[in-house]
Amino acid sequence: MKWLEIIHLRTIHPQFETVLKDLSEPIKSIENDRTLSALKIYRHPRLDTEVMIHLHWKGREPAPLESALGLHLANLPDEYGTANHSVWVEWLENKGEGKSFSKPITS
Repeated sequence: MKWLEIIHLRTIHPQFETVLKDLSEPIKSIENDRTLSALKIYRHPRLDTEVMIHLHWKGREPAPLESALGLHLANLPDEYGTANHSVWVEWLENKGEGKSFSKPITS
């Protein structure tokens, strides 16, 4: 099963650099986690105070749905701004150009 954990951080402008520094340590702590298949961080093209963190997980089941890392990152901005934390289970995938969508393998 594959699932995506999304943390959308909306920071107060003067705190943005501090938030980025605070993200580095928790992210480093899971570098060797075998169920984490990818970690991607996005910045909004116009709003430099918004960051989106995608944690791509793969395992037998997403239990608990929210990872300790995701919960930690989602709680970081309490003093810096706001956060939205959600989890999505993959339903369909397209593995390449010209291929049709299929349900992902669940184990």
